[in-house]
Amino acid sequence: MPGRRSAVFAAFMLAGCLTSGQQEAIRVQREINRAMAASDACLAPLRARPDYQALYWRLAIEPSVPPPAPTPAQMADTGLVDRAALRVMVAVHADLAVCRGPMIDSIARIAPELAETAVDVGLRGDRLVLTLMRREITWGEANRRIGALQEDYFRHLSEVIAETRRRIDATQGGTALAAEAAPAPVSARLSNFPEELAVIHRQMEAELARLPG
Repeated sequence: MPGRRSAVFAAFMLAGCLTSGQQEAIRVQREINRAMAASDACLAPLRARPDYQALYWRLAIEPSVPPPAPTPAQMADTGLVDRAALRVMVAVHADLAVCRGPMIDSIARIAPELAETAVDVGLRGDRLVLTLMRREITWGEANRRIGALQEDYFRHLSEVIAETRRRIDATQGGTALAAEAAPAPVSARLSNFPEELAVIHRQMEAELARLPG
C-alpha cells in the first residue's frame, strides 16, 4: 500500500513533465511543486512534535505527504481512547487546521474537483476521529476506516492524473488552457471548509470536557 501511494504521488508530480511547450503541463508542474513545498513546510513541525508521537504511533494521522498507511499493528489495536490521548487529538486537530486551508487552496489551483474530494475525505476523517473520541469504536477500527478513506482519495487522485494527461495531450498545438483562463469561482464546498472544521473542533472540545479524568 505505501508503494502504491508513493507511485501515485510521483505520477501526479510528473504529470506536468510531458512536453515543455504545453502550457497546461507547465502550470500543473508549477502548482504541484508549490503545493508540495508549502504543505511540507507547514506540516514538518507537527511531525516533529515530541508530545504528538504517541498519538501517531496509535493512529495513522501523522501529517505527511503522502499520508502514512495504517500498519497491521494499528489496525489490530483493540483499545479505546483515554483522556490523555483525547487531549492530544484535540491539540493536533487545532494545529493541523492552520495547514489544511492553504493546502486545499493549493490543490484547487491544480484541480478544483480534487480539492472538493480532499475536503470531503478530510471532513469524513474528522468525523471518524470524533467517533473514536466518543469511544464508540476502537483504535483498530478507526485505523481500518482511515485506510479505506485514504484508498478512496488515492483512487480519485489516479483519475485526476489520467484526466490531466488527457488535457495535456489535447494541447498539441500549444494552446494554453488554465494557464490563461480566468480563475474558476470558488465552490460553496470549498468556501465553507473553514467553518466546518471549526464546528468539528468545537465538538471535539466538548468530548474532551465530557470524558472523566
